[in-house]
Amino acid sequence: KAILVAQVENYRSAAQEREEQILVQRQEQEQQHQQQLQQQKQQFQQQQRQQIEEQRQEQQHKQQVVNKRLDQLQNHAESLKRLSDQRQQLWEQKQMEEHRRQQ
Repeated sequence: KAILVAQVENYRSAAQEREEQILVQRQEQEQQHQQQLQQQKQQFQQQQRQQIEEQRQEQQHKQQVVNKRLDQLQNHAESLKRLSDQRQQLWEQKQMEEHRRQQ
């Protein structure tokens, strides 16, 4: 009978050991899974930051192009205004000269 009790005890402790091993394995798997999720989250956040930075740079570039074009248009408008003023002055001088000739 003592042998039977010892065998049952051995069986119980072996079963308990297996359960503990299974629990440990599950905990390890869960931990690995959590680490993978954390890595994926970090990668995603990094990609998001990178995308945002690329968009910011692209927007900045577009703004520089627009500003440059606006400067060009402003310079062109100022040139046209100077030419128009000069033309007006020449026309006025011509009118005054003709007026003097007629007198």
